[in-house]
Amino acid sequence: MSADSEENLIDVTVHLHDLEPIEFCSPIDHEVLTMLCRELGSPNVEIEKILHLSVMSDDGPTNLYIPKSALKAIETSDPLPAEHFQPVSTRAELTGEEHFPADWINWVHHNLEIKADKDSMHDTMVSSGFPSERVCDLLQHTPTRPFLVQNHPDKEQITPKTDLTTKGLTPYESEYVEMYTCSQFLTAAECKEIEALTVDKFTRSRVVGVDGADQRRTSHSATLIADFDDMNLAARIQQRISEIVDLDLAHLEQLQSQRYETAEFYQPHYDYFSNEFPTYQDPRGVVRKGQRLWSCIVYLRDAEKCSGTQFNRLNIEMTPNQGDMFIWRNLYPTGKPNPYTMHQGLPVGEKTKFILTQWVRTDLETVSAD
Repeated sequence: MSADSEENLIDVTVHLHDLEPIEFCSPIDHEVLTMLCRELGSPNVEIEKILHLSVMSDDGPTNLYIPKSALKAIETSDPLPAEHFQPVSTRAELTGEEHFPADWINWVHHNLEIKADKDSMHDTMVSSGFPSERVCDLLQHTPTRPFLVQNHPDKEQITPKTDLTTKGLTPYESEYVEMYTCSQFLTAAECKEIEALTVDKFTRSRVVGVDGADQRRTSHSATLIADFDDMNLAARIQQRISEIVDLDLAHLEQLQSQRYETAEFYQPHYDYFSNEFPTYQDPRGVVRKGQRLWSCIVYLRDAEKCSGTQFNRLNIEMTPNQGDMFIWRNLYPTGKPNPYTMHQGLPVGEKTKFILTQWVRTDLETVSAD
């Protein structure tokens, strides 16, 4: 943590169950220190909550995510004020809060407690990709003014479509996005083999255009390297996908497996590259291989037992069975990015979620910077 001056700074050690302690220097009245003390003083309230700390280290700011259940004790170099330990009030459950990531629910509770303007809260959440209807239910509020940020952009024709039905895929009816499903793309044995291959390779998932970890995406990812000489499992999977989309293997990025533990998520986002990213003209990105034309996700475990993938502007939640794949086209036939492909990885419940992701790039001629 950082402060404008060194006055009232104290040394803090957060002791955790079965984890290494966290040490930092903090102003005695810092809001994060107050939050930790109050959570420690309220052990039976929201025991499954994930606490977010932003700590400044020699390497720059680091985001830490600590299960509340892991909090054991807080040790400080000077005594803390008694008001630091006022218990956290029990929060009433909000209507439909299961449709939102945990950090957004905490944000809503905080803003309701300080009596923030609900119109502004609504606009913030909708502009972040959440459906207006669900936000209104959550806030128990109907906006009293027009929403200035366009949540439903003008759509373009998604025809002519790529006919993947000839490859054994089933079209998912949508007038906004070209989508398909493929039942049992992978066998149960192949799903388990992927989990075994990646079990010790996961690192914190990254967000394109952001250095370091990003609190919008709390999952972990691992890369599977295809060996086309030995035709290992990764190579066989990429070969199948290449044949489905009818594009050469050179268009495929490396396969990625993602793991979501309890309460982890990926907030609403697009898979295509935005021209707002500093890396848009990076030779490793759009310039070298083009835009992300197709996204393919294979569920390695049943979605019903963990969590699904939600397309925010379509009000569609995909909940595949183990081995099923769903695939969608990120671009209009003109090559322009399709904003209706906004989607999110919903927060995970008690079961760990494993998925396999394959992004397929297009040719430069079809890339649009719009």
